[in-house]
Amino acid sequence: MSDCKSVSRYRSWYVSHTLYTSLQPDTALQLRPPSTVPPWTLFWNLFNALFQRVPDTVFYIHVRVSRAEFDQCVACGSSGSALPDLPFTAVIQATSALHLAKLQSFLPGAAWTPVGAKLCSDLRYQNEFVSRDEGVYQYFGLRGHPALGKGGRGRRQSTAPAVNFAHFSTTA
Repeated sequence: MSDCKSVSRYRSWYVSHTLYTSLQPDTALQLRPPSTVPPWTLFWNLFNALFQRVPDTVFYIHVRVSRAEFDQCVACGSSGSALPDLPFTAVIQATSALHLAKLQSFLPGAAWTPVGAKLCSDLRYQNEFVSRDEGVYQYFGLRGHPALGKGGRGRRQSTAPAVNFAHFSTTA
């Protein structure tokens, strides 16, 4: 029983899902020329609305979308056609462990994958989010900054006063 509970609780998770822009006809209207809203800002707002019901303990959300699919959405909206759905990958971090069931309830249909180790040492995170390829992917930082430090207490600083041996003479 406790084994099942520990498997579904992690602080950092990857999520793969789709932003269903085809179900939001008002979004296409906002991209038509002459648009005063930059496309990046519009989609940032859509992603932010999607992750609005995330648990309060989540302090970091970073979304990655294929640049080609993002540009296709913007082009379709600018021309007045219906927007295609936009698949994305995201990483979230929380201050305490989150149950898989809770994550599935706030974003149903998403594929959740736990980060098994610390985020700073995870190769997938390093490849997909840290070494960013702006030409291939569009990134949306929705909330906060990642906790990438080693954690724990810092080194104890010496409280002894510094001794200057230059004042002592060795001659008798």
